[in-house]
Amino acid sequence: MAVPRDFSSDLAGHKAVKIWDIEGLNEISRQNRRERFRTADTANRIVEEQVISYMKKEIANMISPFFHSTLSETAAMADNGLADLFKKKLSHLDENDQKLLQYWSQKLVNKACFTPARLLAEQIVEADLEDNLELTSLFENRDQSAAS
Repeated sequence: MAVPRDFSSDLAGHKAVKIWDIEGLNEISRQNRRERFRTADTANRIVEEQVISYMKKEIANMISPFFHSTLSETAAMADNGLADLFKKKLSHLDENDQKLLQYWSQKLVNKACFTPARLLAEQIVEADLEDNLELTSLFENRDQSAAS
């Protein structure tokens, strides 16, 4: 390497020799810089997607206890209602049909109770991150109050 160049440009034809000038090095530097920016943008998108996914799960976990109590009450109400129906109006159904109705009733109850939690978590995540942090502190305050 020599600056200023103190060798003949005839050496450029030799296969073991590479001659670079400042403009060529600058171009390589610009290309590398562009590639680093593209890679950084990709990394930022991946991190953002993972943060959003994490926040959705965390918020859903924070609010799911509220929906668990609703699930218990709703499941008990559905079970009692089905038992009453099986005695009074649907006594002609055999045991397999009754089990099938109970199965679908529980699936509907679960879906009805937890879909709002998931949707609420998604809506919260789409809001401003500061709002999420405020919500997190609200839940932390609630947990601390409940513990005392």
